[in-house]
Amino acid sequence: MWILYAFGSAFFAGITAILAKIGIKNTDSNLATAIRTIVILFFSWLIVFDIIRICNWFILVMLL
Repeated sequence: MWILYAFGSAFFAGITAILAKIGIKNTDSNLATAIRTIVILFFSWLIVFDIIRICNWFILVMLL
């Protein structure tokens, strides 16, 4: 499962870099960095909540 997250992380890091160079040419560099940071934090929290959900499921199965 961790390898899926590693590939997902690399993919989204590449996509955010490409979109940052293409999509926001007339934007201040500090604003562009802030937008990329927000996107990365959003996906990081999705991964955290997914791991918590999987761990809770595993604990529930072990208790049954």
